[in-house]
Amino acid sequence: MATKKDKLAGNNLLIMLLLVTLVVVGITALVGKSLITSIARDMKVASAKAKADDQLKKNLTNAPKLVASYQNLGSQGMILADALPSVSDLPSLLVTYENMAAQAGVKLKSIGSDMVVASTVPAEVDSGTITPSTPQTYNLTFAFDGNYVGLSKLFKEIELSARPMRITGVVFRGSGSTLSGDVTAQTYFQSKAKLPIGTEVIK
Repeated sequence: MATKKDKLAGNNLLIMLLLVTLVVVGITALVGKSLITSIARDMKVASAKAKADDQLKKNLTNAPKLVASYQNLGSQGMILADALPSVSDLPSLLVTYENMAAQAGVKLKSIGSDMVVASTVPAEVDSGTITPSTPQTYNLTFAFDGNYVGLSKLFKEIELSARPMRITGVVFRGSGSTLSGDVTAQTYFQSKAKLPIGTEVIK
């Protein structure tokens, strides 16, 4: 016949077994969760690598076509580059205005400039695509001496320039044969687009 001492020992043994079982189950659950998380992360990494590899293959295939298309433009390629450069290029603008003024018979006394940063920001794009930049406005002011005919020629030169320019304001002083004044003009440049090259943290 079992005594109280035997029953108590049996109960203690059951409790110990239960505690050991709970510990084992807890450790197994933690290990299982860690394995599942690791497997899921590895799958995301593999998927991202495959996507990046596909995009790289497309870029490598398209790059020679893009170069060939640009080369086919010939001299027009330089005109396009001059029309909307990737930097403000103030020295080039100064030379352009001086040449146009000389051809028109107008004397430029001074030239000033300031850049107006565009207020719009390009929208976010998916990775793997080129992020376009926003055109920036470049304001120019110049003081001149000349006459009505020469100033008309200068405005015509500005209007026909390969680089987009527009006159935004004119102040005249003097008469038609002897004019002086100030002109405000605008032109643009656009920074280079951002290529989809970078790193990404997979969580």
